[in-house]
Amino acid sequence: MPTVIELSANATSVDCPVETETSPLRTTRPLARVLGFLKSFILIAPLAFLLVAFLTSLVGGALKYGGPANSKLDSDFAMFYTAAQVSQAHGNLYNPPLLLRNETRLMRQQHIRMTVLPVLVRVGNPQIFFWAIGPLTRLPYRLAGWLWFGLMALATIIGALVAMRIAGWELRLVPLLLFLSMPVTVMGYYVGNVISLVFMGLMLGLLAARRYPVLSGALMAVAWLKPSVSFPLVMLIVLFHVKDRRSVLAGLVLATIALATLTLVVLGSGSFVEWVVGLSRYSRDIASQVEIAPLSGLYVGWTSPTVRTILEAASIAVALSLTVWWWVRNDGEQTSFARTGWLWFAWFLATPYAHGNDVVLLTVPILVMLGRDACHIMRFPAAPAIYLLFVTEAIFPFRVGPEALLLTTVCCIIACRKWPETVNSSRVERVESAAPSLASA
Repeated sequence: MPTVIELSANATSVDCPVETETSPLRTTRPLARVLGFLKSFILIAPLAFLLVAFLTSLVGGALKYGGPANSKLDSDFAMFYTAAQVSQAHGNLYNPPLLLRNETRLMRQQHIRMTVLPVLVRVGNPQIFFWAIGPLTRLPYRLAGWLWFGLMALATIIGALVAMRIAGWELRLVPLLLFLSMPVTVMGYYVGNVISLVFMGLMLGLLAARRYPVLSGALMAVAWLKPSVSFPLVMLIVLFHVKDRRSVLAGLVLATIALATLTLVVLGSGSFVEWVVGLSRYSRDIASQVEIAPLSGLYVGWTSPTVRTILEAASIAVALSLTVWWWVRNDGEQTSFARTGWLWFAWFLATPYAHGNDVVLLTVPILVMLGRDACHIMRFPAAPAIYLLFVTEAIFPFRVGPEALLLTTVCCIIACRKWPETVNSSRVERVESAAPSLASA
């Protein structure tokens, strides 16, 4: 058995060196196990306390408003629910004033207090999505809201379990509970955002890429729900993490054509125009949003549209240049998350429009940073990054500047982290690949 870290072309996780470091919860030496448990407890106990306090505040808010209401719980679903009704009435659901009027009327009819800022009432998802959730509008809003909350929570659980499997984790229950309690995760399924569906689809697509590449590409078509933050990651998956790129791309294209055809048949060609116009309006009104997590959140509030566009284009150009450089350096071959995880953070920072809950898409690189079964939790920057991720969404939700600053700090720390396991990894791979032939000789 080799003692070097396994970094084959198909590996997506970094094991701890067998003879130097193991997971604090998995070492076989009694004293080391006790010390490891104490260190882990000292590190995790304050985080667990903060998570419990955070979840308690959310439960209190839900009880205050009597369940799903237009506050935080299912606040995004309220917009989806209203948009589906507007679509059924053949209205333009991407018209914010029209959507606001209908949502206000809906809440008053069902005796629900309207608390969300009017500037936040807008949607940018494809119209076929609202057609698909149309049957939910036949139910009372609160009942539909609870069903949607359950579906988004289930999607998040599935995505998390698949991500842990991709990252090679063997521990499941405790990491899953901590993951589901982290504010950046909670604020996805708690508000009913579709990021939970995107997360599950991308993780399942990544898992299926090896055996079922066409299916993998089809699953990743869920990125159309949030294209600005999702498709850069799909690009990284195709470039660095799948072997049969053509089949994956074929599945993605076929699924996209199927969705476009269904949209054309059910909703007509005008829905495409309305969606494009709605997305452009989203981009134009980005300065009015109160939760911009990437690098753009640092300047959208005080720069002119021209300067903002130039800075966004420059950020994308930098991320694209880094991607091309890294792809050339790896000879265009499939590689591990340990080598390319930093690019995921670079693209998240460069994305012009993303929320704090979109960080859930970075789960696999974060798990790789922590090491298998969190064996690197004591190593910089794992612990500081986890606590900063908590602070970002728990203390500064809906605050553009602080949230963007903290998330930018976290992403920069993780992206710039030196991965000692990947130094000379190509040499390790060549040695390991040559081992069978040497043994046979």
